[in-house]
Amino acid sequence: MIRIDGSTQKYCLIGDPVKHSLSPIIMNKLFYEHGFNSIYFVCRVVKNRLREGVAGLCALDIKGFNVTIPHKVDILRYLDSVSEDVLKIGAVNTVLNTGDQLIGYNTDWIGVANTFKQFGFNRFGKCVLLGAGGAARAVLFALEEICEEVIIFNRTFARAFDLASKYGDSRCRVTAKKWKKNIIREEMLDSDLLINATSIGMDGVSTPIPKEFITGNQVVFDLVYSPLNTPLLSNACEKGAFVIDGLWMLIHQAAAAFNIWTGVYPETSLIREYLEGMMKWRDTA
Repeated sequence: MIRIDGSTQKYCLIGDPVKHSLSPIIMNKLFYEHGFNSIYFVCRVVKNRLREGVAGLCALDIKGFNVTIPHKVDILRYLDSVSEDVLKIGAVNTVLNTGDQLIGYNTDWIGVANTFKQFGFNRFGKCVLLGAGGAARAVLFALEEICEEVIIFNRTFARAFDLASKYGDSRCRVTAKKWKKNIIREEMLDSDLLINATSIGMDGVSTPIPKEFITGNQVVFDLVYSPLNTPLLSNACEKGAFVIDGLWMLIHQAAAAFNIWTGVYPETSLIREYLEGMMKWRDTA
């Protein structure tokens, strides 16, 4: 049982939607296992109420909070300072409240980088990246060190172009292209990594690209974690590709956020085991 009393420190996730989030399961388990008198919960904050939402968190002395869609970029205007990586990524997913300042961090890119390390991938040739939002910004920051080339596709081309332009001086060649099936199919032919950084697939039915675009010698990484086996990953498995589900990124970024708040870096494999058990219980309850 989590102890809640007058000295309990409070942490939360803000975004919209948030009811599907697994973050409370992860964080409350970690607080309990490491002996912290802390609690983590979710707060739905709609897009046009972010300023009031942040003010409310400060008024309630929330010690730290995670940020998810649609606030990862807009949250920047309400912070006092940010970590150096945020300056290039342009998105925040973790905030530390020191009492005097709100400091923004991005642990999403750490989640991506550590996921690849876990599976032994340290270099890719060409990556097709789907999406240009807050998650894609973090992904691209992680890919800069391990990819030779990244092609960004986004339904709003201007957002993809804007993101690609930030990496004009990078050792990794970054290009934005229009979201057209024939162009995606052509770029997929010689790519060895596909990352879905969009929300497509959360409904358990949709997939961002057709199965025939995937080859058996690719790594397919879907950041969507609910459902765990997305249609994209299911199709990739059928084609013989190496698949990575979004739960790994969630776990690794959560571990990094927990470290920012507490100074403790938790064991990620234990989080995965616990989460899978909880998800099975939830699906059958």
